[in-house]
Amino acid sequence: MKICFLVNTNQYESKRHFTRYLREALERQEIETEVIDVLEKSIDYQTLKQIEDFAPDLTASFNFINPISEHNYLWDYLKLPHLMMLVDPAIYYIDLIRSPWAILSTVDAFDAHAIYSQNFKNVFLLHHAVEREVAFAEESPEKIYDVVFIGSCYDYETLRSDWREKCDKKVSEALDAACEMVLGDNRTTIAQALVNVWNQFGLEISSQTDFLSYFYFIDYYTRGKDRIDLIRAIDDRVKVHIFGELSTNFHAVKDWFSYLSMKPNIVIHPPLNFPDSLQVLKKSKIVLNSMPFFKYGSHERLFTGFGSGALVVTQDNLFVRDCFVDGEDMVFYQSGQWDEIKGKVNDYLQDEEKRRSVVAKGRAKVQKFHTWDERAKTLKDMLPKALKQVGDRGTSGENQESEE
Repeated sequence: MKICFLVNTNQYESKRHFTRYLREALERQEIETEVIDVLEKSIDYQTLKQIEDFAPDLTASFNFINPISEHNYLWDYLKLPHLMMLVDPAIYYIDLIRSPWAILSTVDAFDAHAIYSQNFKNVFLLHHAVEREVAFAEESPEKIYDVVFIGSCYDYETLRSDWREKCDKKVSEALDAACEMVLGDNRTTIAQALVNVWNQFGLEISSQTDFLSYFYFIDYYTRGKDRIDLIRAIDDRVKVHIFGELSTNFHAVKDWFSYLSMKPNIVIHPPLNFPDSLQVLKKSKIVLNSMPFFKYGSHERLFTGFGSGALVVTQDNLFVRDCFVDGEDMVFYQSGQWDEIKGKVNDYLQDEEKRRSVVAKGRAKVQKFHTWDERAKTLKDMLPKALKQVGDRGTSGENQESEE
């Protein structure tokens, strides 16, 4: 099998990193690969020629590749299967299911189910992972950071002000209630919360109902609020080091300093690219992971944290409960239960032997189940069937076009 990866830039360059190590793992599975950087070279004749010369069975990417025309993508033009490996909520990429040449993977089981329910069957789970060079590396004895958070600041208060200006009062109140639902437990998805509040508030659905925008509001509000509340909950005697910048996905004003200036224990650092963040994790005792947007899914911090020898304190969801045990090989928190997580963090910082015991058990699971080599094996198993389904859909799509 031959796979041609298409890479582009993204914040912190995490997707280039994923591509590099998944590619190396696939090569160890005797799958031939090529990488084309579509930032350095736009998708022009030379790029198409490079793909054609390599003659892959499929193209693949973690990065979203913009359509060439309104609903036609590069792979539609090439009539070549494309694996889009989603690591963000799938709803933002739902237009991809229009393409008969698309194969989708998600990191969240609820997302995979939602796509499947749209009569798009060529979807499967492919979770985040960590490279074996990190997972099996010797642990750094130099732990200079007690608690670390690596990620962006989302200005949730300004975002809520924006939607209150744009939406009528009843819709705005429904969005507030949906945010509370998402943060209220470990299983209610953003989509489920939207449906619940629409029924609860007796709101109508019409062609003007912009559910994608409402999803976005809830998504980025809950991301921002959970991160700030989590960091604020840490004991003032514990240094918390933040590496990240203000997200500019929307009209954001308030950054980490604005939200956390009253906390004397917070140290805010410039953002890091992904490889540099791994070096910080190696020097950290505890890494915080907030991910309210996934209720049955993974995040790379779960695996890079343990792989680097840090204790992962993560937001509770169904995926982590399937894979780990709270207090045994990972530490869970639930939004709103801040006194409990404050006590847990203090406990592990004061008992290094206990912290190292949980890390060792969590790291063993990561080494066994969550490296890019394991994901490469998944792809080797899943892709033959997926490629056959694409061939069937591609043929039917061509026939439909000719009939039209």
